[in-house]
Amino acid sequence: MLLQNYLVATIDNEVVAFIALVTDDKRAFNIPLKDFQKHFGFFRGYMFGIALSNDFEKTIPLDSDSAYIDILGVSKKYQRQGLASKLIEYVIKKYKYKTLTLNVTNVNSSAISLYKKHGFQEYSREKVKFAKQKGFSEYIYLKYSKN
Repeated sequence: MLLQNYLVATIDNEVVAFIALVTDDKRAFNIPLKDFQKHFGFFRGYMFGIALSNDFEKTIPLDSDSAYIDILGVSKKYQRQGLASKLIEYVIKKYKYKTLTLNVTNVNSSAISLYKKHGFQEYSREKVKFAKQKGFSEYIYLKYSKN
């Protein structure tokens, strides 16, 4: 995990929300293959870890004035209180990126609505392999462009 890529929101010294931005070829986190093997067994853990690393560690080509939102999360206790919106607004206002991009799974309708509410627009879709096992069938790619 590259902590310098994360912005966090805290309440009473507790991290309640975070957003991770990628601005170069290093993603915000990596898949701990050995932990997967320990938890799921050598072969199953290896296969599961490799499948995830293909999705979560793939290099994302970015221009120098762009960032990729790698992950956004809010503690269950604090969901639906506007924290995700505040983090997105902070990134849009504070940083001078001309574009922000991200992808979300087609089954994550609340995330899709959140991003579209903040001006992100869909620009591509990608079907996934092993959709039944993953629990979703497409990645939806969204982009925010500053005027």
